Amino acid sequence: PGYSSVFGGYTCTQCNGPWFILIIPLYALAGLALIALLFLFNLTIMQGPINGISLFANVIYLYDDKLQGYAGKPFYNIISLLNFGSGFETCFYDGMDEFVKAVLQFAFPFYLISLVILIVIGAHKFNLRVFRIEFIAKRAVPVLATLMVLTYTNLIGLVINALRYSKIIEHNAWTGEERMYIVWLYQPNIEYFQGRHLFLGVLAIAVTVL
Repeated sequence: PGYSSVFGGYTCTQCNGPWFILIIPLYALAGLALIALLFLFNLTIMQGPINGISLFANVIYLYDDKLQGYAGKPFYNIISLLNFGSGFETCFYDGMDEFVKAVLQFAFPFYLISLVILIVIGAHKFNLRVFRIEFIAKRAVPVLATLMVLTYTNLIGLVINALRYSKIIEHNAWTGEERMYIVWLYQPNIEYFQGRHLFLGVLAIAVTVL
């Protein structure tokens, strides 16, 4: 009691205050700034160095649980940020559990991809060539591809975590009977694909299919 799950780590800590009031606008502005940089400076996977960096970050991020030790923590922070993860242990609100954390972690990648799609639609609809920024239409596909590549490993990790389970066997010492429960690995008080986890499981499967 009194502890909450945090983004950017597997530990629980005490969170004082509704930090989401600051975090949500910060992430929204960070997403806009990131998209602007990708468009303005053409930082896409079509460029050799960016392609190599994204591949390296994707592969290393697969070992995020091993990098979160004390020695590898600074390196993990950088790799996590390159994959659009939190990077640092961040409180969101007091009382957040692993289920809410798992659902919210899907939000930022979806936000970035949706933002690019909306920008492209807006560019065509309002004919932004008048303002001499027709490069938006030309760079839209490379930017979208770059975001999908950089978020790929992060999303796959979220999907795998959402679908992992564990078995708990309850043994009755008086009767000798045993009962097995299948629960979500990261919050064992939630039954697997039952109740709240049903939403998370369907979301993970939908992301996999899409």
